[in-house]
Amino acid sequence: SSLLTNEKVTQSQVSEVANISEVTIRNRYHELLDAKPNPV
Repeated sequence: SSLLTNEKVTQSQVSEVANISEVTIRNRYHELLDAKPNPV
């Protein structure tokens, strides 16, 4: 959602609010990038 509002949010800020580590944020982000889109 930060991309939609053109707002810069760091991994540190996201991890603090979500109460998870920055490493988890990075890993999930990479998993999302690697995921293939599902054909409809």
